[in-house]
Amino acid sequence: MKKALLLIIGTFVLFSCQKYPEYAGNFNKKIKIDGLQREYILHLPFGYSQNKEQKIPLLIALHGGGGNPRNMMNESDFNKISNKENFIVVYPAAYDNFWADARDASKSSLNNIDDVNFIKALVDTLSIHYNIDKNMIYVTGISNGGFMTQTLLCALPDLFAGGASVIATLPENFRDSVPLNSVSSMLIVGTDDPLVPYEGGEMINPTSGGFIISAEETAKIWAKSNSCDTIPVKTDLPDIEDDETTITLYEYKNGQKPVQLYVVNGGGHAWPGGSQYLPKSVIGKRSKDINASEIIWEFFKNNPK
Repeated sequence: MKKALLLIIGTFVLFSCQKYPEYAGNFNKKIKIDGLQREYILHLPFGYSQNKEQKIPLLIALHGGGGNPRNMMNESDFNKISNKENFIVVYPAAYDNFWADARDASKSSLNNIDDVNFIKALVDTLSIHYNIDKNMIYVTGISNGGFMTQTLLCALPDLFAGGASVIATLPENFRDSVPLNSVSSMLIVGTDDPLVPYEGGEMINPTSGGFIISAEETAKIWAKSNSCDTIPVKTDLPDIEDDETTITLYEYKNGQKPVQLYVVNGGGHAWPGGSQYLPKSVIGKRSKDINASEIIWEFFKNNPK
């Protein structure tokens, strides 16, 4: 009986360790939120088990519409930066592959999925099991995930220190929801994106994807909200690759929280520094003049709460 009890206890301890590992690697995880089984990939950086007493930053990375966590992990390569800089990365999965962002146009929105609550619950759960630095919780995303990033920054300004939206801007529905002096904000947007119009308006591909605010107006709204100068300092970055794109950095300075807009001149619907995952005729040009993942993390680590 005693041996059986010890076996049961040992099995429980092993299961607990497997459920929330404290060693480096990628782990496919599940969590039940609002009655739904939600999935995510958890990446713990190299050496995490040796540093488990140290507070560690957390980055939430959101895939695009129709994508999945593994797509986002492979395209962004945040794991490589995580292993070097020592932060946790989580790649959540949207319900039916689409986030319910503030455009109210996705499958998840039509099914009344509460992705704001999902992400909050996920962060809360991870904070119980890992020593997360509450001053360094960040969110980033591409396309539908980028719109979800904007939605999260507006809905949960006390949770996140900052966010970065790639090939996405502020949904029109959240124009008046940007918080005051709460979060650092970065945007990376292509001028020739055939799916997300740089000048804003209605997204049509092939049906309505909701209404969005232009890239420059989105940045200005965040700048005004963060008490920054609303006229940016513009810098043309070096054109290091022959890819028919160039980069102009708009910096909104002298505020409570910084705001940056990377304009990919000639750029399409792609993660800069990532892959040309579909033909140019479909998504436009991918720029290699910057590595979006590297500049996003550099921005984040220099701007805690």
